[in-house]
Amino acid sequence: VEEAEAAKLQRQEEEERLRVETEAAEDTRLKEEEFLRIEAEAEAADAAKLQLQQEEEHLRIEAEEAEATRLKQEEEERLRMEAEAAETARLQQQEQEEQRLRIEAEEAGAARLKHQQEEEQHLRIEAERAE
Repeated sequence: VEEAEAAKLQRQEEEERLRVETEAAEDTRLKEEEFLRIEAEAEAADAAKLQLQQEEEHLRIEAEEAEATRLKQEEEERLRMEAEAAETARLQQQEQEEQRLRIEAEEAGAARLKHQQEEEQHLRIEAERAE
């Protein structure tokens, strides 16, 4: 009877040891799975962060290109307006010069006509005296 009880006790101790080892192994397996899950989530978060950084860089480059385009268009518009202003000033100056030359030509023509008329009158007077 004592041997049976001792064997029964030994078997119960063996079953308890196996149960504890099984629980410990299951607990270790669950912890490893949790660790792998957390590690996979961290890697996914890192990948998402990297993708976000790449998208931000792409948007930054696009914004810089858009700003450069805007500045170039503003510069082209400024140059166009300056060219138009210069052309307008040149045309006004040319018109003023042409008007000045017309006036000078008219004045010179009037002066020649007056001189010619005076000369003709002088010649008439001399011709009348000579008669």
